[in-house]
Amino acid sequence: MLTAAAKALDFRLPSHWPVWRLLVAHFEALLSTSARQPKHDQRRLLELAPPLVAMLRLSNAWQEAERLGEAAISAAGKLGRSEAIVVGVQHNLATILQCRGLYPESERLLRDVLRKRERILGRHHRETAHTRGNLAIVLTLQGRHGEALSIMKRDFRERMRLLGPEHPDTHETAKALLAAKDLPSCGGTG
Repeated sequence: MLTAAAKALDFRLPSHWPVWRLLVAHFEALLSTSARQPKHDQRRLLELAPPLVAMLRLSNAWQEAERLGEAAISAAGKLGRSEAIVVGVQHNLATILQCRGLYPESERLLRDVLRKRERILGRHHRETAHTRGNLAIVLTLQGRHGEALSIMKRDFRERMRLLGPEHPDTHETAKALLAAKDLPSCGGTG
C-alpha cells in the first residue's frame, strides 16, 4: 500500500509533501519490523528511501532526512544486493552536507556516489548526470571553478543527449553553465 501511494506522488512538489510526511511515519514503522518480512517486500520498502529522504531534504528537514537515510542504508546493508538504493540515499545525504556548508565531506560522498552510479547505471544515465551536476556545484562552492566548469560542460552534453534540448533539467544545466563561465578561473582546480 505504501509503494502504491508513493507512485501517485512527486517528492519535488511541495503540495505533495504533507502526504509524503505521512508515508515517512509508516515507512519507519515498517522498516523497524522489515527483518521479519520476505526479502522482496523488504526491497520494495527500501526503494521508497531515496524519494523519502529527498523530500525531507527539499523541505529542509535535514536532521530527519539524515536519520532516515542512515536507517535505510543500515537496513539495505543487511538485505544485500541493494546498492542502487543505498547510492540514491547517499546522493541525498551528500546534498544535505552541501546545504550545511560541509563542502569537502559532500564532495567526497558525491565522488563515491558518482563512481558507483557509473558502475551500476552507466556513465550516460540520467541519475549519473545528476550526480555529476551536483559535484560541479560543490566544487564551485569551494572556489574550484575550472574543475567545476569542466564537469558542467560534460553534464550539459549528457543531458542534451539523454533528455533533449527542451527538457527542464537541460535548461537548468545550461543556465548554470552560462553563469559558471562568468566566474573567475583564479581558483584553479586544486
